[in-house]
Amino acid sequence: MQFELLTPNAEKVLAEILANRRENGSCNTNYWEKRFDTPNYSEEVQLRSIFKELENAEMIKCFWGSNKPSKWLF
Repeated sequence: MQFELLTPNAEKVLAEILANRRENGSCNTNYWEKRFDTPNYSEEVQLRSIFKELENAEMIKCFWGSNKPSKWLF
């Protein structure tokens, strides 16, 4: 099995995901709803790309609802 390093931006978003979990470890949907509503289009595309990178690296498993992350597993 070969491991690939995450990009620095993916590391930052992973840290953001971990820092903004609910007490039970689940996705804080309110935080991510605001996070996806705030950026301009290019920032949103970049954020989606980073989520895809984290999924491909098997760091998270993200489920989408209303075109935003609604739940994930670590």
